[in-house]
Formats: sequence, structure tokens, C-alpha cells
Amino acid sequence: DFSYMGIAPSCVPNECTDGIPLSSVVSADACIGLRTHEQCTAGCIEGYVGDPVDYTCDVDGMLRQDGTGKENKLPGCAKQEALQTNV
Repeated sequence: DFSYMGIAPSCVPNECTDGIPLSSVVSADACIGLRTHEQCTAGCIEGYVGDPVDYTCDVDGMLRQDGTGKENKLPGCAKQEALQTNV
């Protein structure tokens, strides 16, 4: 008989505290406080343009880019050029 005896283990997912995409031109509020296997997207703040980056919180507490597994990958944000209008 292989019945379990005792108190069942309690598993708590790790919080990702490393690899959060911090930059003065990146909006990454959704990436703070994530736990194992949770996901977020970081993009550019207003006035900047660039492709957002998707991340997943890995079991070791590191936030990595989805698809590539790269660490510390920031969205490439460039200052948005002022739009010119003909008056």
C-alpha cells in the first residue's frame, strides 16, 4: 500500500525579481510581481515607438523573452517623430 501519510506539501510559485525590463522609455508595470509561468508584455512609453516584447516568468525567478528565452531583452523604443501637417 502506497498511501500518503502526513501533511500535504504546499507549493508556492517563485516571484520573478530578475530580468524585469526597466528603462526610462519602457512601460513594464505588468511585469512586476509575476510568479512562475505568468506572462506580461512590455512596450514603449508615450512619445516613443517600437515593438512590444512578451515575457514569461521562469521557475528560477528570471523573466525571459517568449520564444527566444533571452534574458534582459528590452523593447527597442525610439523617440516618436513629430507629425507634420500641411496648413
